[in-house]
Amino acid sequence: MPDKSSQALTVSTSELSPHLFDYLGILNKFRLTFLAILICALAAALFVSFKQTPKYRSSAQLEVQELNQNFMNLRDVDPGAAANPTAPDSYVQVQVQVLESEELLRRVIARLHLDQRPSFVKQSETPMQRIAAKLGLDALLDRMPPRYALVIRQALVLPTSRSQTDLGRALQVVKANLQVKAAAQSNVVQLFYSAPDAKTPVEFLNTLAEEFIAYTMDVRWSGTERTARWLNTRLADLRENLERSERRLQDYARSNGILYTNDRQTLGEERLRQVQAELSKSQADRTALQSRYERLQSASPEQLAEQQQDLLLRDYYTRLADLKREDGELGATMKPEHVKVQRARAQIAEIETLIRHEQTNLLRRMANEFESAKRREQLLGSAYRDQFKAVAEQSEQSIPIDMLRREVDSNQRFYQDMLQKVNAAGVATALRASNIHILEQARETPLPYSPKVLVNLMAGLLGGMFFATLACFSREAVERRHRKLWQPGESLRYLDVPELGVIPSIAPPRARRAISAKSSVLGLAPPAIERVAPSALADSLHTALDALLFNGSQPGPQVVTITSALPEEGKSTITHHLALALASLRRRVLVIDADFRNPTQHRLFSVSNDVGLSDLLEDGGTPAAIQEAAGDVSILPSGSVLENAPRLLASASLPEILQQLRRQFDIILIDTPPAVLFPDARIVGRQSDGVVLVVRANRYPVAVNQEARGLLVQSGNVVLGTILNDFRPSTKLDYLRQYSGYAKN
Repeated sequence: MPDKSSQALTVSTSELSPHLFDYLGILNKFRLTFLAILICALAAALFVSFKQTPKYRSSAQLEVQELNQNFMNLRDVDPGAAANPTAPDSYVQVQVQVLESEELLRRVIARLHLDQRPSFVKQSETPMQRIAAKLGLDALLDRMPPRYALVIRQALVLPTSRSQTDLGRALQVVKANLQVKAAAQSNVVQLFYSAPDAKTPVEFLNTLAEEFIAYTMDVRWSGTERTARWLNTRLADLRENLERSERRLQDYARSNGILYTNDRQTLGEERLRQVQAELSKSQADRTALQSRYERLQSASPEQLAEQQQDLLLRDYYTRLADLKREDGELGATMKPEHVKVQRARAQIAEIETLIRHEQTNLLRRMANEFESAKRREQLLGSAYRDQFKAVAEQSEQSIPIDMLRREVDSNQRFYQDMLQKVNAAGVATALRASNIHILEQARETPLPYSPKVLVNLMAGLLGGMFFATLACFSREAVERRHRKLWQPGESLRYLDVPELGVIPSIAPPRARRAISAKSSVLGLAPPAIERVAPSALADSLHTALDALLFNGSQPGPQVVTITSALPEEGKSTITHHLALALASLRRRVLVIDADFRNPTQHRLFSVSNDVGLSDLLEDGGTPAAIQEAAGDVSILPSGSVLENAPRLLASASLPEILQQLRRQFDIILIDTPPAVLFPDARIVGRQSDGVVLVVRANRYPVAVNQEARGLLVQSGNVVLGTILNDFRPSTKLDYLRQYSGYAKN
């Protein structure tokens, strides 16, 4: 058996997928609808543009700098100051909300008296309110019960005449026409305002900028003033606490006989400190004198003079040295008994006596000084011990005083700090600086901002094209849902299978006359010729056979199953005529009627149906029921067993029978029931080389044929293609009439 996949005609994926030209073809098909909708959209855009009230738009720019909340360290004392500095973008966004706040807008409205302008207040009316005013619905609703009138007003979005004041309406107008935007990554805020006249936007934006600056200054000044008032109150409390603690300290000291110096020490502590200082100094002096005295006691006379730096003693030693030198010189030349020698030695003895006397006096003085320092140290030590004892006794009474003293010191520090903050807050209150700067004031614009005719036309054009395209594709979708295959080429487009041929529709009377006139169209015997159409039909059949049997280099199918989606599509007749056309090509053809529910081939070929395919499938055996029909055409009727067709066709006998018949015939055509209604065609198609789907033109919707193809493919069948039957060509395509000369000749 040949490979089934090789029998199907190759169809390019690019040919089956939708292209841009397919969509353009849909638009071209419904071009009148497209143009009508497009023209209506453009006309509506023009109508809206001319009906809109012209509006003028002005703009202004403000620079918003972040406030220094820690000016003069006020963040430490201002309860309303932020704990952490905010990001610049968030601060600008806050100012944008302030610009859009009702409080600021009310100040602008009051300053410009916008609520007193009837033309300005009237802008708050909605189209529904204007319609209600023209129809007098307000008066009618006022006479109705309140609860019913309220429901109707809520449904129609109609406010009561007393629910809004002129100020509220003016505020609605301002909110609807004001636009505030913060420029990205900057401190610039852009203001936009639209109005029916060119003057109002300029007045409003400039006034809004001025009021915004004044508002921010007032808010900051009032906040600083509140801080200053709070600080003054707190300062007064601290001053009172300080005075109270001072009084408690003085009263306690006075009641316990404790006197304080200027540095808040008691008199006993001050005296103890002085005695301690004197004692320390006396001990140092005594230590120094003791050291000198001990050195002098162990020193030689010369060292004593040198250490004490005594001028008299040093002079004595100098004179003594001179006299000894003189005595030495005299002793060298004179005898000891000489007067000069005796006198020099007497002077030496006198000087030595003076030196010993002076040394004694010096040691006595050092001893006296040492004893005096020692005595003074002992007295100061005794005085220190007595004073320390007195201070220790007094310290037990000083514990509450220390606590009172610390309280006084703490209150005094708080008081000094608060006094500094009060002074700083006073300076900040006096400075009325603003962090808002006007970069660009609003100016009048000569041309209105809206309506923008070109923009409206472009919007109308785009909208019209969108809705027109939507309408065209909607119509196409509706038509496709109910579309029927009625012209050649649509099978490939909608069923995704090739179209093998197109069988034109020929009226039965004319067809009969044409068949009788030319009996050699297909070269068959007269009984068969009567069943064949004239020349146009024969050409169509041969075209279908050529597409079916010759698929390039691949061999054509030998066993072909022919079916249709639903009844009355001409599948049996097409099978009959294809068999006759194949016989004209000198092919051995076998027609098998597998339509057990409505057998037709035995009537078309005028043979008996007593024994056929059902009998073979039921009883087995050789295909002895094959009958000669006409020429090289043989037929295997359906047979006498007409029940339980799926069971018979699904049995193992059918492949064996077809295998035997393949060796006897060149082409086997199997006529089967409709594929959508019964599974017979799907069962038989799996045993054949492919399935041909007969589609009757303008008979059933495309969806029915798509379902039939899907069922066949889902069951593992190869759909070789379709044959469009009963095609009724238009006047230009009426080949039967245009080429009737061929039939006559």
